[in-house]
This record gives sequence, structure tokens and C-alpha cells, in this order.
Amino acid sequence: MNIGLFFGSFNPIHNGHLMLAQYMANFGGVDEVWFVVSPQNPFKQDMTLLPAQHRIEMVCRAVEHTPHLKVSDIELHLPVPSYTINTLRALEARHPDDTFTLIMGGDNVAGLPRWREADQIMAHRILVYPRPGCDTTLEAPDMTVTDAPMVDISSTMIRRWVSRGHCIEHYVPHSVAQYISDNRLYL
Repeated sequence: MNIGLFFGSFNPIHNGHLMLAQYMANFGGVDEVWFVVSPQNPFKQDMTLLPAQHRIEMVCRAVEHTPHLKVSDIELHLPVPSYTINTLRALEARHPDDTFTLIMGGDNVAGLPRWREADQIMAHRILVYPRPGCDTTLEAPDMTVTDAPMVDISSTMIRRWVSRGHCIEHYVPHSVAQYISDNRLYL
């Protein structure tokens, strides 16, 4: 099976994430897309990062009725900070019969050569979804910039709206909005 890995903090997951994942499952040549919930991005210091169990639960609720979208908590069992190469190696060891494709935003492409063991990461197939104003030109053996729709929603925006008491109902799945409300998150 070819599995697309969509990494992120998903703090919270929103409809833009889901649209991109579904696009990749439909048109990216992958059998499934796994949302890899990261404990901490080594390039970001986000002080509003919810505990992993809340973020995992929101992703689980968001994908529970979508057969080709799954959740992976593998990075929560690896040393922090999370390095993509370590995650890939752990997944390849646990799933030796599967192949893994990375799914990343165009905003990450320019910085990819600075990632730990970038040459090993770039040896994998990479599907890039466009982001406004981002340079996606990089020499990688198997990198494809997709025609995925550009969605201008961010988790930062969702958190800000929740903290100000605004409705997020059409920006996140209903089950996620309910979970955020029930648990009084981002207030």
C-alpha cells in the first residue's frame, strides 16, 4: 500500500486539512492518507499547542467516517523534537510492505534542504500542495507540485476566533467544533 503522510500539529484540524488530504487520496496516487500528529515541530515554538491527546481526538473525530483518511500517533512515541527522518524510519520498520509518500505545503519546500538528513527524506516521493507566494522549485528526485485547491484557513485563525467567541462551525467539522466547545479549548 502507498501511504501519504500528512504531518502537522493539527491544533486544531480544520476543513482545509481535510480537503487537502481527500484531494491527495483521490488524485495523489496514494491509497490512504495518514494524519501524523506531531508533538512539536523543531522549527516552531508554539506556546498555544494543546496536549497531544486533545489533538489526536479531534483528528480522530474529523476522519472517523472517511475510509481513506487515518490518524497516526507514531511521533508521540518518538523522541522530541520530531524529525521527519526518524518518523519515516520508524514507520518503514513497522510497515515494511508499505511505501510512504510525504505530503507537504509549498511553504516547506524552500526549507527542506535544512531538515535533518534532508537527502534521505527527498529520496521519498513528495507531493506538494501549493501555498500563496511560496517558491516550490527544488531539485528532488520524485517531487510533484499538485493542483490541490488553495485553502486559506489556518489553525492560528481558528484558535484566534475561538478565543474571541466567534463561530467556527463551517471551518472545522461539526464534531471538532463540538469537542472544542465541550472542552473549553482555546479560550
